[in-house]
Amino acid sequence: MHSALQVTEIVQMICRHGSNKDIIHLAITCQDLFHIAIPIAWEKVKGVLQLIKLIRTVVVDEEKFPFGNYKITTIDFSGPPKREYLDRWQIYAPFVRKLEIVEEESTRFHMGTLSALLPKEPQAMNYLFWVKVFGSSSLRDLRATYHSGEMPIVSNDRESTVIQAIVKQCPNLTTLGFFSYPCSEKIENEYDRFFIQYPYPMQNFLSRASSLTTLIGSLSFLLPQSLDALGRLPNLERVEIYYPPKSTRQDIDDLRKGTLSPTAFPALKALVLNNLIQHGADFLWDLPPLVSKLTTVELKFNPYPRRQQNEWALREMIPKLCDRSPYISQLLLEFDCDSQEGIGMPHMCQFTDTAFGLIAQLSLTRLEVMHARLVGPDVLFKLTRTWPNLEVLRWTAQHIKVQELQEFALFLPKLKHLAVEVNMMPLPEEVDMTYIANLKRREMRTLESGLHKFSDLAGNDAARIYWYLSVMWPNARLETRASHIDSLPGRRLDLFCVNVVNHMEPLVLDMQSVVGVHPDNFSNGIYDDAVQNYVRVMWDAGCKFMRPQLEKINAPWRMLPAEALPP
Repeated sequence: MHSALQVTEIVQMICRHGSNKDIIHLAITCQDLFHIAIPIAWEKVKGVLQLIKLIRTVVVDEEKFPFGNYKITTIDFSGPPKREYLDRWQIYAPFVRKLEIVEEESTRFHMGTLSALLPKEPQAMNYLFWVKVFGSSSLRDLRATYHSGEMPIVSNDRESTVIQAIVKQCPNLTTLGFFSYPCSEKIENEYDRFFIQYPYPMQNFLSRASSLTTLIGSLSFLLPQSLDALGRLPNLERVEIYYPPKSTRQDIDDLRKGTLSPTAFPALKALVLNNLIQHGADFLWDLPPLVSKLTTVELKFNPYPRRQQNEWALREMIPKLCDRSPYISQLLLEFDCDSQEGIGMPHMCQFTDTAFGLIAQLSLTRLEVMHARLVGPDVLFKLTRTWPNLEVLRWTAQHIKVQELQEFALFLPKLKHLAVEVNMMPLPEEVDMTYIANLKRREMRTLESGLHKFSDLAGNDAARIYWYLSVMWPNARLETRASHIDSLPGRRLDLFCVNVVNHMEPLVLDMQSVVGVHPDNFSNGIYDDAVQNYVRVMWDAGCKFMRPQLEKINAPWRMLPAEALPP
């Protein structure tokens, strides 16, 4: 076996990115590689079927329903598994470190004869079943994944049963994602009748999860009794709450202001509130033990009604946040949180000078603001001079001229990630290239922008911008945000040009070695015609090759999202 195939990382890449045909061929023809690959291949399993099929007595049937656009998977255990039927399970299952219960394409399970696996339990499914089957002291991360608009809610009738099972079978759990709903209506089905085993409140068991560091859940965890239980967890560092998709004031009426012990939440550092509605978090900032020591706050605001929501956020929520959580170093504010990039016209919040001035008092190292804009002639000055220690700045809808990027390089020397809407127009001739070369910031890793109409640049303009960016930020790559309009022909050409820029450096270095240009010339920022010409030729050739093929596609050439439209 080649020595390269003995390197775990290389085998890992083969298992995760190679074709099934090649992987099987390698496993059959190379026994040593097989032994190395098996633990890596089984480390992460997507879909519980892949794991359960290891038991020889399992029968799996999948039925698709085209009209409902879903698939039901039936798992049937034909009888109690004998030892000889579990040989494959005992070989491969111990390697599993991450298991996704439900595959993306199969969201519904019908369980057949479960008594084979759970002889003393009723034939029930969902949370309790999976915890009973796979829960163990080695489990560290257990969560129900939240998808936009679909919250995996457990009814009040069974939440305490599930939480008790989790705490009992997974005593070393550090991350829990669990969604229940305050005062939810009882769900009458065959499963819930079996789940009602413990009439005690969920909070009685929650306070025993002493190893928990991260909690992801719904409004039930903001009830006074829940906050009291969570406040006693010694290692809880992060709480992430999802409000219901179509939240109303009635959803928060039960979240009355409670009281907390002065020593509550001793380790809490991060609070994340998703789909936050108007006044939905006011009471939290009236609880000093919960918010006074926070260093990370992320607020994603429900967009309805937009005008009232934005006014409340800017006039009430942000002032209270800055006053009562003075140690925040990482702040995320997302307005219109349910908008989809490239679809429709998301509302653009006009960020006020007053709100900005309050945030300016925080010593931030990370700031992210989405679907909001600053206005006025001093916007660039505010963004580049307010927080000198910023490492991440994402103000995604703020328009910046390409020549203004040097201000970020000059005044934010620690910056690693910048996300703004860069207007990719030709670089003005008066830009001082020698000055740019002296700004070299190697810490910078990502320049994120929409980069719309990027491919409209001529080759010589693109080459000059490439030189400008690569000398100023030599280790940075261009990055775009995934969008529903990425499939349009013009957008595909834009993304192609982004890839050209991101893969240009090794080609330029290779060209330098061929033509004899000393690498120091380029790295020191001396304007080099050979490099410029090379980038221009590569750009023009790529666009010339791609454009005719894309023009044949029967679709609008390009659409611009709200963020890319002029202020």
